[in-house]
Amino acid sequence: MKRAVPLLLATVLSFAAVAPPHARAQEAELPNDEGFRFYDAAARKILKSAGEKVWEAAEQAKRRNFFQFAYEQAKRAIQFDPDQADAREHLGYVKRRDEWVLDEEEAAKVQKQNRIGSANGKQESQESFDARVAEWKEKYLRAADEFVAERYAKLGEECDKKGHPLQARKGYEEALRLDPENKKARKGLGYKRMGKVWLTEAQDEARRAAEKAEEVKEGSRWDSVIGAPLQKAGSRHFRVEGRIPVEELMDICTSLEVAYAYYLSDLGIDPTRDVFGSNATFVFMEDNDQWQKWCDAFGGDDFTRKTGGTGNHGSLVFGHRMTETSTPFLRKDGAIHQMIHMLNLKVFNMQGGAWINEGLSYYYTVKVQESTATHCVALKKGDYARPGDEGGMKDWLDAANWKPNVRELVSRKGDVELRALVIKPITQLEFEATIKAWSVLSWMMDEDRDRTITLLGRLGGQSNHVGVLESAFEKSLEQIDKEWREYVLRNY
Repeated sequence: MKRAVPLLLATVLSFAAVAPPHARAQEAELPNDEGFRFYDAAARKILKSAGEKVWEAAEQAKRRNFFQFAYEQAKRAIQFDPDQADAREHLGYVKRRDEWVLDEEEAAKVQKQNRIGSANGKQESQESFDARVAEWKEKYLRAADEFVAERYAKLGEECDKKGHPLQARKGYEEALRLDPENKKARKGLGYKRMGKVWLTEAQDEARRAAEKAEEVKEGSRWDSVIGAPLQKAGSRHFRVEGRIPVEELMDICTSLEVAYAYYLSDLGIDPTRDVFGSNATFVFMEDNDQWQKWCDAFGGDDFTRKTGGTGNHGSLVFGHRMTETSTPFLRKDGAIHQMIHMLNLKVFNMQGGAWINEGLSYYYTVKVQESTATHCVALKKGDYARPGDEGGMKDWLDAANWKPNVRELVSRKGDVELRALVIKPITQLEFEATIKAWSVLSWMMDEDRDRTITLLGRLGGQSNHVGVLESAFEKSLEQIDKEWREYVLRNY
Protein backbone atom coordinates (compact mmCIF):
# COMPACT_ATOMS: atom_id res chain seq x y z
CA MET A 1 0.00 0.00 0.00
CA LYS A 2 1.53 3.29 -1.03
CA ARG A 3 1.63 5.89 1.72
CA ALA A 4 -0.04 9.15 0.80
CA VAL A 5 1.64 12.46 1.47
CA PRO A 6 -0.26 14.04 4.37
CA LEU A 7 -2.79 16.47 2.97
CA LEU A 8 -1.87 19.09 5.54
CA LEU A 9 1.67 19.16 4.23
CA ALA A 10 0.69 20.09 0.72
CA THR A 11 -1.34 23.12 1.71
CA VAL A 12 0.02 26.65 1.32
CA LEU A 13 -1.85 28.84 3.78
CA SER A 14 -2.83 32.47 3.31
CA PHE A 15 -4.71 33.32 6.49
CA ALA A 16 -4.96 37.08 6.98
CA ALA A 17 -4.47 36.75 10.72
CA VAL A 18 -1.05 35.22 10.31
CA ALA A 19 0.16 36.80 7.08
CA PRO A 20 3.94 37.11 7.37
CA PRO A 21 5.36 40.64 7.56
CA HIS A 22 8.06 40.09 4.96
CA ALA A 23 7.34 40.06 1.24
CA ARG A 24 6.03 36.74 -0.06
CA ALA A 25 8.14 34.85 -2.55
CA GLN A 26 6.90 35.48 -6.06
CA GLU A 27 7.71 32.09 -7.54
CA ALA A 28 5.18 29.26 -7.37
CA GLU A 29 5.99 26.06 -5.53
CA LEU A 30 6.59 23.30 -8.06
CA PRO A 31 6.53 19.54 -7.31
CA ASN A 32 9.96 19.09 -8.90
CA ASP A 33 11.44 21.99 -6.94
CA GLU A 34 14.30 21.04 -4.62
CA GLY A 35 12.62 22.87 -1.74
CA PHE A 36 9.38 20.99 -2.28
CA ARG A 37 11.20 17.65 -2.23
CA PHE A 38 13.12 18.61 0.91
CA TYR A 39 9.94 19.76 2.66
CA ASP A 40 8.15 16.53 1.79
CA ALA A 41 11.01 14.36 3.03
CA ALA A 42 11.61 16.39 6.19
CA ALA A 43 7.89 16.51 6.96
CA ARG A 44 7.62 12.72 6.98
CA LYS A 45 10.40 12.54 9.56
CA ILE A 46 9.65 15.58 11.73
CA LEU A 47 5.87 15.24 11.83
CA LYS A 48 5.73 11.49 12.47
CA SER A 49 5.72 12.01 16.25
CA ALA A 50 2.68 14.27 15.89
CA GLY A 51 0.57 11.23 15.07
CA GLU A 52 0.94 9.86 18.59
CA LYS A 53 0.06 13.18 20.21
CA VAL A 54 -3.03 13.65 18.06
CA TRP A 55 -4.16 10.10 18.80
CA GLU A 56 -4.02 10.94 22.52
CA ALA A 57 -6.63 13.64 21.91
CA ALA A 58 -8.70 11.16 19.87
CA GLU A 59 -8.49 8.53 22.60
CA GLN A 60 -9.58 10.99 25.28
CA ALA A 61 -12.51 12.03 23.08
CA LYS A 62 -13.47 8.39 22.64
CA ARG A 63 -13.50 7.84 26.42
CA ARG A 64 -15.95 10.74 26.77
CA ASN A 65 -18.26 9.46 24.00
CA PHE A 66 -17.19 12.32 21.74
CA PHE A 67 -17.15 9.93 18.80
CA GLN A 68 -17.23 12.61 16.11
CA PHE A 69 -14.10 14.23 17.56
CA ALA A 70 -12.42 10.87 18.04
CA TYR A 71 -13.06 9.98 14.39
CA GLU A 72 -11.76 13.34 13.15
CA GLN A 73 -8.61 13.23 15.26
CA ALA A 74 -7.87 9.60 14.39
CA LYS A 75 -7.97 10.51 10.67
CA ARG A 76 -5.71 13.44 11.43
CA ALA A 77 -3.29 11.21 13.34
CA ILE A 78 -2.66 8.92 10.37
CA GLN A 79 -2.06 11.92 8.13
CA PHE A 80 0.99 12.61 10.26
CA ASP A 81 1.97 8.99 10.88
CA PRO A 82 0.44 6.48 8.45
CA ASP A 83 1.61 3.69 10.79
CA GLN A 84 -0.17 5.00 13.89
CA ALA A 85 -1.68 1.64 14.83
CA ASP A 86 -4.26 2.78 17.40
CA ALA A 87 -5.71 5.36 15.04
CA ARG A 88 -5.76 2.89 12.14
CA GLU A 89 -7.55 0.24 14.20
CA HIS A 90 -10.07 2.77 15.48
CA LEU A 91 -10.92 3.73 11.89
CA GLY A 92 -11.39 0.10 10.85
CA TYR A 93 -8.06 -0.68 9.21
CA VAL A 94 -6.35 -4.05 9.49
CA LYS A 95 -2.77 -4.85 8.68
CA ARG A 96 -2.07 -7.38 5.94
CA ARG A 97 1.42 -8.10 4.69
CA ASP A 98 2.83 -4.99 6.36
CA GLU A 99 0.21 -2.79 4.77
CA TRP A 100 -2.87 -1.14 6.26
CA VAL A 101 -6.07 -2.06 4.45
CA LEU A 102 -9.50 -0.65 5.21
CA ASP A 103 -11.91 -3.34 6.38
CA GLU A 104 -15.26 -2.06 5.13
CA GLU A 105 -17.20 -4.10 7.70
CA GLU A 106 -15.14 -2.80 10.64
CA ALA A 107 -15.17 0.74 9.27
CA ALA A 108 -18.97 0.67 9.15
CA LYS A 109 -19.03 -0.01 12.90
CA VAL A 110 -17.08 3.16 13.75
CA GLN A 111 -19.29 5.62 15.60
CA LYS A 112 -19.10 9.13 14.22
CA GLN A 113 -21.55 11.11 16.33
CA ASN A 114 -20.99 12.59 19.77
CA ARG A 115 -23.21 11.12 22.45
CA ILE A 116 -24.72 13.03 25.37
CA GLY A 117 -24.19 11.15 28.62
CA SER A 118 -26.72 9.91 31.12
CA ALA A 119 -26.77 8.90 34.78
CA ASN A 120 -29.45 7.37 36.99
CA GLY A 121 -31.81 7.29 34.06
CA LYS A 122 -31.50 11.05 33.45
CA GLN A 123 -30.00 12.52 30.32
CA GLU A 124 -27.10 14.93 30.70
CA SER A 125 -27.96 18.58 30.21
CA GLN A 126 -26.69 20.42 27.15
CA GLU A 127 -24.83 22.81 29.45
CA SER A 128 -22.99 19.93 31.11
CA PHE A 129 -22.16 18.36 27.76
CA ASP A 130 -20.83 21.64 26.36
CA ALA A 131 -18.68 22.09 29.46
CA ARG A 132 -17.17 18.63 28.99
CA VAL A 133 -16.45 19.37 25.34
CA ALA A 134 -14.77 22.66 26.27
CA GLU A 135 -12.67 20.86 28.89
CA TRP A 136 -11.53 18.25 26.35
CA LYS A 137 -10.66 20.89 23.78
CA GLU A 138 -8.68 22.92 26.28
CA LYS A 139 -6.85 20.03 27.93
CA TYR A 140 -6.25 17.58 25.08
CA LEU A 141 -6.98 19.10 21.67
CA ARG A 142 -5.08 22.28 22.47
CA ALA A 143 -2.12 20.26 23.74
CA ALA A 144 -2.11 18.27 20.50
CA ASP A 145 -2.33 21.42 18.37
CA GLU A 146 0.52 23.08 20.25
CA PHE A 147 2.67 19.96 19.89
CA VAL A 148 1.98 19.72 16.16
CA ALA A 149 2.60 23.46 15.78
CA GLU A 150 6.01 23.08 17.38
CA ARG A 151 6.85 20.28 14.91
CA TYR A 152 5.78 22.47 11.98
CA ALA A 153 7.88 25.32 13.35
CA LYS A 154 10.86 22.97 13.49
CA LEU A 155 10.13 21.97 9.91
CA GLY A 156 10.18 25.66 8.97
CA GLU A 157 13.54 26.07 10.70
CA GLU A 158 15.01 23.11 8.80
CA CYS A 159 13.84 24.59 5.50
CA ASP A 160 15.34 27.96 6.47
CA LYS A 161 18.68 26.30 7.17
CA LYS A 162 18.62 24.63 3.75
CA GLY A 163 17.81 27.89 1.98
CA HIS A 164 14.19 27.14 1.03
CA PRO A 165 12.27 30.28 2.14
CA LEU A 166 8.99 29.35 0.44
CA GLN A 167 8.81 26.03 2.25
CA ALA A 168 10.06 27.61 5.50
CA ARG A 169 7.17 30.05 5.34
CA LYS A 170 4.74 27.21 4.72
CA GLY A 171 5.95 25.37 7.82
CA TYR A 172 5.78 28.49 9.97
CA GLU A 173 2.30 29.37 8.73
CA GLU A 174 1.06 25.85 9.49
CA ALA A 175 2.46 26.30 13.00
CA LEU A 176 0.60 29.58 13.49
CA ARG A 177 -2.63 28.15 12.16
CA LEU A 178 -2.56 25.67 15.01
CA ASP A 179 -0.94 27.85 17.66
CA PRO A 180 -0.95 31.62 17.04
CA GLU A 181 1.43 32.07 19.98
CA ASN A 182 4.19 29.79 18.68
CA LYS A 183 7.30 31.90 19.27
CA LYS A 184 9.54 29.98 16.88
CA ALA A 185 7.14 30.45 13.97
CA ARG A 186 6.48 34.09 14.79
CA LYS A 187 10.20 34.77 14.89
CA GLY A 188 10.72 32.89 11.64
CA LEU A 189 8.13 35.05 9.91
CA GLY A 190 9.65 38.26 11.22
CA TYR A 191 7.16 39.18 13.92
CA LYS A 192 8.18 41.03 17.07
CA ARG A 193 6.57 40.43 20.44
CA MET A 194 5.29 43.37 22.44
CA GLY A 195 3.26 42.58 25.51
CA LYS A 196 0.42 40.28 24.52
CA VAL A 197 0.56 41.00 20.78
CA TRP A 198 2.79 40.08 17.88
CA LEU A 199 3.64 42.94 15.57
CA THR A 200 4.42 42.71 11.90
CA GLU A 201 7.40 44.67 10.65
CA ALA A 202 5.05 47.36 9.32
CA GLN A 203 3.23 47.60 12.64
CA ASP A 204 6.47 47.85 14.56
CA GLU A 205 7.71 50.57 12.23
CA ALA A 206 4.42 52.44 12.69
CA ARG A 207 4.74 52.15 16.46
CA ARG A 208 8.30 53.48 16.42
CA ALA A 209 7.33 56.27 14.03
CA ALA A 210 4.55 57.31 16.42
CA GLU A 211 7.14 57.87 19.15
CA LYS A 212 8.88 60.56 17.11
CA ALA A 213 7.96 64.04 18.33
CA GLU A 214 8.63 67.36 16.67
CA GLU A 215 8.16 71.01 17.41
CA VAL A 216 4.82 72.58 16.44
CA LYS A 217 5.03 76.20 15.27
CA GLU A 218 1.42 77.28 14.81
CA GLY A 219 -0.61 78.79 17.63
CA SER A 220 -3.46 77.16 19.55
CA ARG A 221 -6.51 78.13 21.58
CA TRP A 222 -4.51 77.59 24.76
CA ASP A 223 -2.30 80.60 23.94
CA SER A 224 -5.44 82.72 24.18
CA VAL A 225 -6.84 80.97 27.26
CA ILE A 226 -3.63 81.41 29.24
CA GLY A 227 -2.78 84.78 27.75
CA ALA A 228 0.77 83.89 26.76
CA PRO A 229 2.44 82.23 23.75
CA LEU A 230 3.30 78.59 24.48
CA GLN A 231 5.98 76.26 23.18
CA LYS A 232 4.46 73.23 21.51
CA ALA A 233 5.41 69.70 20.46
CA GLY A 234 3.40 66.93 18.85
CA SER A 235 3.57 63.22 18.07
CA ARG A 236 1.17 60.71 16.53
CA HIS A 237 -1.29 60.67 19.43
CA PHE A 238 -0.26 63.58 21.68
CA ARG A 239 0.31 67.29 21.85
CA VAL A 240 2.08 69.02 24.73
CA GLU A 241 2.20 72.79 25.31
CA GLY A 242 3.75 75.06 27.91
CA ARG A 243 6.32 77.75 28.61
CA ILE A 244 9.07 75.17 29.03
CA PRO A 245 11.85 74.09 26.63
CA VAL A 246 10.54 72.48 23.46
CA GLU A 247 13.06 69.64 23.91
CA GLU A 248 11.30 68.73 27.17
CA LEU A 249 7.90 68.88 25.49
CA MET A 250 9.15 66.50 22.79
CA ASP A 251 10.50 64.14 25.46
CA ILE A 252 7.10 64.12 27.19
CA CYS A 253 5.42 63.27 23.87
CA THR A 254 7.80 60.37 23.30
CA SER A 255 7.25 59.00 26.81
CA LEU A 256 3.49 59.27 26.39
CA GLU A 257 3.72 57.30 23.13
CA VAL A 258 5.81 54.58 24.82
CA ALA A 259 3.31 54.28 27.69
CA TYR A 260 0.43 54.22 25.16
CA ALA A 261 2.05 51.35 23.23
CA TYR A 262 2.90 49.40 26.41
CA TYR A 263 -0.65 49.71 27.70
CA LEU A 264 -2.34 48.50 24.52
CA SER A 265 0.10 45.71 23.72
CA ASP A 266 0.09 44.39 27.30
CA LEU A 267 -3.68 44.08 27.12
CA GLY A 268 -3.76 42.35 23.75
CA ILE A 269 -4.61 45.39 21.61
CA ASP A 270 -2.69 46.47 18.50
CA PRO A 271 -0.46 49.31 19.80
CA THR A 272 -0.76 51.10 16.45
CA ARG A 273 -4.53 51.41 16.90
CA ASP A 274 -5.79 54.99 17.23
CA VAL A 275 -7.79 54.75 20.45
CA PHE A 276 -8.35 58.48 20.96
CA GLY A 277 -9.37 59.50 17.44
CA SER A 278 -7.55 62.82 17.85
CA ASN A 279 -4.55 64.12 19.73
CA ALA A 280 -4.73 64.13 23.51
CA THR A 281 -3.46 67.51 24.71
CA PHE A 282 -1.50 68.38 27.85
CA VAL A 283 -0.97 72.02 28.80
CA PHE A 284 1.44 73.15 31.53
CA MET A 285 0.78 76.41 33.41
CA GLU A 286 3.82 78.16 34.88
CA ASP A 287 2.13 80.24 37.57
CA ASN A 288 -1.08 80.58 39.55
CA ASP A 289 -2.42 83.36 37.31
CA GLN A 290 -2.29 81.07 34.29
CA TRP A 291 -3.79 78.27 36.35
CA GLN A 292 -6.78 80.37 37.39
CA LYS A 293 -7.39 81.33 33.74
CA TRP A 294 -7.32 77.66 32.84
CA CYS A 295 -9.82 76.84 35.59
CA ASP A 296 -12.05 79.70 34.41
CA ALA A 297 -12.11 78.14 30.94
CA PHE A 298 -12.99 74.71 32.37
CA GLY A 299 -15.39 75.98 35.01
CA GLY A 300 -13.22 74.74 37.85
CA ASP A 301 -14.70 74.85 41.36
CA ASP A 302 -12.84 75.81 44.54
CA PHE A 303 -11.60 72.24 45.04
CA THR A 304 -10.28 72.01 41.48
CA ARG A 305 -8.42 75.30 41.78
CA LYS A 306 -6.43 73.84 44.69
CA THR A 307 -5.34 70.71 42.82
CA GLY A 308 -2.32 70.27 40.59
CA GLY A 309 -4.22 69.31 37.49
CA THR A 310 -7.63 69.22 35.88
CA GLY A 311 -9.20 68.64 32.51
CA ASN A 312 -11.72 66.66 30.58
CA HIS A 313 -10.84 63.08 29.76
CA GLY A 314 -13.72 62.91 27.34
CA SER A 315 -12.37 65.81 25.27
CA LEU A 316 -8.78 64.60 25.75
CA VAL A 317 -7.52 67.81 27.33
CA PHE A 318 -5.63 68.02 30.59
CA GLY A 319 -4.03 70.99 32.34
CA HIS A 320 -1.17 70.80 34.84
CA ARG A 321 -0.19 73.52 37.30
CA MET A 322 3.55 73.80 37.82
CA THR A 323 4.95 74.90 41.17
CA GLU A 324 8.37 75.91 42.43
CA THR A 325 9.17 72.24 43.03
CA SER A 326 8.18 71.13 39.51
CA THR A 327 10.86 69.23 37.59
CA PRO A 328 10.97 67.65 34.13
CA PHE A 329 10.50 64.24 35.80
CA LEU A 330 7.40 65.37 37.70
CA ARG A 331 5.87 67.03 34.63
CA LYS A 332 6.36 63.91 32.56
CA ASP A 333 5.12 61.76 35.44
CA GLY A 334 1.88 63.70 35.73
CA ALA A 335 1.20 63.57 32.00
CA ILE A 336 1.69 59.79 31.81
CA HIS A 337 -0.47 59.22 34.90
CA GLN A 338 -3.37 61.20 33.46
CA MET A 339 -2.97 59.70 29.99
CA ILE A 340 -3.45 56.20 31.45
CA HIS A 341 -6.67 57.41 33.08
CA MET A 342 -7.73 58.57 29.60
CA LEU A 343 -6.96 55.13 28.17
CA ASN A 344 -8.87 53.43 30.98
CA LEU A 345 -11.91 55.45 29.96
CA LYS A 346 -11.52 55.11 26.18
CA VAL A 347 -10.57 51.43 26.07
CA PHE A 348 -12.56 49.98 28.97
CA ASN A 349 -15.17 52.66 29.71
CA MET A 350 -13.73 52.71 33.22
CA GLN A 351 -15.55 55.58 34.88
CA GLY A 352 -15.26 54.34 38.46
CA GLY A 353 -13.20 51.72 40.22
CA ALA A 354 -10.63 53.95 41.87
CA TRP A 355 -8.53 50.98 43.00
CA ILE A 356 -7.85 49.64 39.50
CA ASN A 357 -8.01 53.01 37.73
CA GLU A 358 -5.27 54.41 39.94
CA GLY A 359 -3.42 51.07 40.01
CA LEU A 360 -3.14 50.98 36.21
CA SER A 361 -1.86 54.57 36.14
CA TYR A 362 0.87 53.69 38.64
CA TYR A 363 1.68 50.45 36.82
CA TYR A 364 2.37 52.02 33.43
CA THR A 365 4.03 55.15 34.76
CA VAL A 366 6.51 52.99 36.68
CA LYS A 367 6.97 50.83 33.59
CA VAL A 368 8.08 53.87 31.57
CA GLN A 369 9.76 56.02 34.22
CA GLU A 370 10.87 53.29 36.68
CA SER A 371 9.27 55.43 39.37
CA THR A 372 6.27 57.69 39.90
CA ALA A 373 5.25 60.52 42.20
CA THR A 374 1.83 61.44 40.80
CA HIS A 375 -1.29 60.35 42.66
CA CYS A 376 -4.95 61.31 42.74
CA VAL A 377 -5.35 60.95 46.51
CA ALA A 378 -3.82 62.89 49.37
CA LEU A 379 -0.96 61.59 51.48
CA LYS A 380 -1.81 60.94 55.09
CA LYS A 381 0.72 62.54 57.41
CA GLY A 382 1.43 60.28 60.34
CA ASP A 383 2.85 61.01 63.77
CA TYR A 384 6.37 59.54 63.60
CA ALA A 385 6.77 59.99 67.36
CA ARG A 386 4.12 57.34 67.93
CA PRO A 387 5.14 53.72 67.16
CA GLY A 388 3.09 52.20 64.37
CA ASP A 389 1.69 55.53 63.15
CA GLU A 390 3.81 56.15 60.09
CA GLY A 391 1.00 57.49 57.97
CA GLY A 392 1.40 57.80 54.25
CA MET A 393 4.72 59.60 54.20
CA LYS A 394 7.05 56.63 54.69
CA ASP A 395 9.14 56.99 51.51
CA TRP A 396 6.05 56.37 49.37
CA LEU A 397 7.03 59.05 46.85
CA ASP A 398 9.83 56.86 45.56
CA ALA A 399 8.36 53.82 43.78
CA ALA A 400 11.59 51.94 44.44
CA ASN A 401 10.46 51.76 48.08
CA TRP A 402 6.99 50.46 47.36
CA LYS A 403 7.75 46.75 47.48
CA PRO A 404 9.58 46.77 50.84
CA ASN A 405 6.95 49.12 52.26
CA VAL A 406 4.11 46.91 51.04
CA ARG A 407 5.85 43.84 52.45
CA GLU A 408 6.19 45.57 55.80
CA LEU A 409 2.50 46.48 55.77
CA VAL A 410 1.46 42.92 54.95
CA SER A 411 3.81 41.37 57.52
CA ARG A 412 2.24 43.44 60.31
CA LYS A 413 -1.25 43.02 58.83
CA GLY A 414 -1.57 46.75 58.30
CA ASP A 415 -2.81 46.72 54.70
CA VAL A 416 -6.43 47.50 53.90
CA GLU A 417 -8.64 44.51 53.12
CA LEU A 418 -9.05 43.99 49.37
CA ARG A 419 -12.84 44.05 49.66
CA ALA A 420 -12.72 47.48 51.31
CA LEU A 421 -10.21 48.69 48.72
CA VAL A 422 -12.37 47.60 45.80
CA ILE A 423 -15.60 49.20 46.96
CA LYS A 424 -14.27 52.60 48.07
CA PRO A 425 -14.50 55.70 45.84
CA ILE A 426 -11.30 57.65 45.29
CA THR A 427 -12.36 60.31 47.81
CA GLN A 428 -12.21 57.68 50.57
CA LEU A 429 -8.94 56.00 49.62
CA GLU A 430 -5.75 56.70 51.49
CA PHE A 431 -2.57 56.81 49.47
CA GLU A 432 -1.01 53.62 50.77
CA ALA A 433 -4.22 51.79 49.84
CA THR A 434 -3.71 52.83 46.21
CA ILE A 435 -0.20 51.38 46.41
CA LYS A 436 -1.77 48.09 47.41
CA ALA A 437 -4.01 48.46 44.35
CA TRP A 438 -0.85 48.83 42.24
CA SER A 439 0.67 45.75 43.86
CA VAL A 440 -2.45 43.61 43.46
CA LEU A 441 -2.82 44.66 39.84
CA SER A 442 0.87 43.98 39.11
CA TRP A 443 0.52 40.53 40.66
CA MET A 444 -2.58 39.81 38.57
CA MET A 445 -0.83 40.92 35.38
CA ASP A 446 2.20 38.76 36.13
CA GLU A 447 0.37 35.68 37.39
CA ASP A 448 -2.65 35.50 35.07
CA ARG A 449 -2.76 38.23 32.45
CA ASP A 450 -5.57 36.60 30.49
CA ARG A 451 -7.93 36.70 33.46
CA THR A 452 -6.84 40.27 34.21
CA ILE A 453 -7.71 41.29 30.65
CA THR A 454 -11.05 39.53 31.04
CA LEU A 455 -11.61 41.48 34.25
CA LEU A 456 -10.83 44.82 32.61
CA GLY A 457 -13.15 44.05 29.73
CA ARG A 458 -16.03 43.36 32.14
CA LEU A 459 -15.53 46.39 34.38
CA GLY A 460 -16.77 49.02 31.90
CA GLY A 461 -19.78 50.82 33.31
CA GLN A 462 -20.04 48.36 36.22
CA SER A 463 -20.45 49.57 39.78
CA ASN A 464 -20.18 46.14 41.40
CA HIS A 465 -16.47 45.53 41.04
CA VAL A 466 -16.60 42.86 43.74
CA GLY A 467 -18.82 40.57 41.70
CA VAL A 468 -16.90 41.19 38.47
CA LEU A 469 -13.54 40.50 40.12
CA GLU A 470 -14.73 37.31 41.80
CA SER A 471 -16.33 36.10 38.58
CA ALA A 472 -13.25 36.78 36.45
CA PHE A 473 -10.89 34.96 38.83
CA GLU A 474 -13.45 32.39 40.04
CA LYS A 475 -12.45 33.07 43.66
CA SER A 476 -13.71 35.13 46.55
CA LEU A 477 -12.01 38.46 47.25
CA GLU A 478 -10.78 37.02 50.52
CA GLN A 479 -9.06 34.14 48.70
CA ILE A 480 -7.52 36.54 46.16
CA ASP A 481 -6.34 38.74 49.03
CA LYS A 482 -4.82 35.73 50.81
CA GLU A 483 -2.94 34.59 47.69
CA TRP A 484 -1.67 38.12 47.02
CA ARG A 485 -0.36 38.46 50.59
CA GLU A 486 1.42 35.11 50.32
CA TYR A 487 2.98 36.29 47.07
CA VAL A 488 4.17 39.55 48.64
CA LEU A 489 5.77 37.82 51.62
CA ARG A 490 7.42 35.32 49.28
CA ASN A 491 8.67 37.70 46.59
CA TYR A 492 8.93 41.29 47.89
